[in-house]
Amino acid sequence: MIRYNQSPRELISENAKIDYGRLRSLIAKNKKILEYIISEEKIESEIVTKFSFEMLYDENYFISLLFYLGMLTIDKQVRSRLSLRIPNYVIKEVLWSYFAQKIKEENNLTTI
Repeated sequence: MIRYNQSPRELISENAKIDYGRLRSLIAKNKKILEYIISEEKIESEIVTKFSFEMLYDENYFISLLFYLGMLTIDKQVRSRLSLRIPNYVIKEVLWSYFAQKIKEENNLTTI
């Protein structure tokens, strides 16, 4: 909220900040999906419209979360499923390279 022609004290909402602990946990539990997306730069899935955090370890729920976070975008429809891809170079280099690095570190790998 802007008061008295001053900038807000907190420029980033607490709701928008990434919980890296939860993110690392999601990476560990969904490593195969992430590895596939990193190597192919796309994946086919249905988009789930209602979900809870307890279901984030289910493949379709996790992929839907990546879509809602802007980490995947719709490329085309394939039958009843969607072909999703990494939206652009910035998302690939900033976010997906983070996933790739964490997977490499966990498995003591040099490449994925």
